[in-house]
Formats: sequence, C-alpha cells, structure tokens
Amino acid sequence: MLSKKRKIISVWLILKESNQAILQKRSADETKFPFVCQATWAGKVEPGEEVQNAIVRECQEELGDAFANNFDFSSLKLFSKHDFQRADNGETWESYDYFMYVTLNDISKVKIHNMSLPQFVFAHATDLHQLKEGINPEQNIVLFDDQCSVIKDILYGNTRN
Repeated sequence: MLSKKRKIISVWLILKESNQAILQKRSADETKFPFVCQATWAGKVEPGEEVQNAIVRECQEELGDAFANNFDFSSLKLFSKHDFQRADNGETWESYDYFMYVTLNDISKVKIHNMSLPQFVFAHATDLHQLKEGINPEQNIVLFDDQCSVIKDILYGNTRN
C-alpha cells in the first residue's frame, strides 16, 4: 500500500518598512540544528489536517495566541509548493511556502513562548549569504540552502510555481 506524502508548511513574514525577512533562530540548547534560522513559523501538517489549519495551529504554538488571534491569515500568499526528499530517511514530503508583508506594529503582539525558538533575526536579502555561511555578528546563525533560496526569491520579488 502506498502511503500519502507528509506535508510541511513554512510562513515567511516580511517587514514592509525595511523589506527584511523575520526569521526565527533556534536555541543554542537545541540538540537538533542549534542556532539555525528558519521561517517566521513552520511545522508539520498532521495526518488528516488541512494545510490552512496547520498554519493557524503552528502560529499559535510558536508565536502565541495574542498574535494569532489578531493575524489576518487570509492575506497569506502561497509562494511555492514543491516536493523534497528527506536526507535522513529518503521520504518524500510536500512543502508549502507562504509569505506576507507586515508592519512592526503587527509583530509587536508576538510573545515567543517556544523555548526551542527563542528569538527573531531580521535579515535583508544582502544578509542571507552571511547567515547561510554562519558569518555574522550574532554568532553561529545558520540558514539552510533551500530556505535561503526561498527567502531570497521572496525578498527580490521573484516568482515560483
């Protein structure tokens, strides 16, 4: 019997005022990928769960109810949908990348309560190479190649799909 592909969502918020991506930086205490920067929020779509419901759930889990309850989820734009193969087990997953422009006032309601993702990093497109290579003043910030490619395309206004 063929199993269904697992799904993962990533939501990238971009500051209108400065065209900076808002990335979450994983804690130094994380055993898996410490210091890695990733989407503003992201996560797995649970079996039987709709992608849109996973977006809301993950937002609540990672950024808190105060932000999620005031966020206009209908304004998110699908940037890309693609398959990728996990390096650790060879499984094929379906990835959904969404983005939206927000203001500093919009994100002032964020109360990051997830200890594994304790802080935001604000990055211009020109900062991405340094983040990807781990050469930066914040020490040990890393951005994976696939995430770097997505956020660079969003910041430069390139389209996908």
